[in-house]
Amino acid sequence: IVIGGSRGLGEVTAKVLAAGGARVCITFCNGVEDARKIAEEISSGGGCADYIHFDVLGNPTDMEVGLGHRIEANQLYYFATPFLEKSTERIFSDKLFKMFCSYYVTGFKNTVHAVLKAEMGSKKIFYPSSVFVDSFPLNMGEYASAKAAGETLCTFLEKANPGLVVYKPRLPMVSTDLTASLGPKTGVDPVPIMIEHIRKLRDEK
Repeated sequence: IVIGGSRGLGEVTAKVLAAGGARVCITFCNGVEDARKIAEEISSGGGCADYIHFDVLGNPTDMEVGLGHRIEANQLYYFATPFLEKSTERIFSDKLFKMFCSYYVTGFKNTVHAVLKAEMGSKKIFYPSSVFVDSFPLNMGEYASAKAAGETLCTFLEKANPGLVVYKPRLPMVSTDLTASLGPKTGVDPVPIMIEHIRKLRDEK
């Protein structure tokens, strides 16, 4: 399952997984046409893809229903995100931080709980953190802080749920349609990066 697989790094990951022979289910929140297009592109290339509506900010009970009966999964990739925003001033924005946390902390927690309650079989989860947690650029402080909080949550979820593996690499900024708002030619090629980390998740124990 690729949460947020209709755009950005989620789209790249869905296509890489499918190219490797995986049966992929991508989720979308608003862009049903984007999701349909990605699923059709994967299918036309010989892969296997489905798509479903799923809102990580929605009611946790509805989330369980949305995921629980659609697909048996052994891996989940989490790419739900708002459009990335930079701070315009060197003042930490509580509003921006809360928005990022709603996706990277609360939304992720509710998604993992929905997966576990649905007994889907998914025990390996990919949580993309960021190198900004290390470098901490001032104009991305809220984003980096939310990702750091998400990493702590990942550790808690693993400890609270024996057998659960949450892989949380700190990824560089990659070039996708979702990072285009940060400036022209922002980021590096995401394909080789995701191939590397998909393999690492596969080998995690």
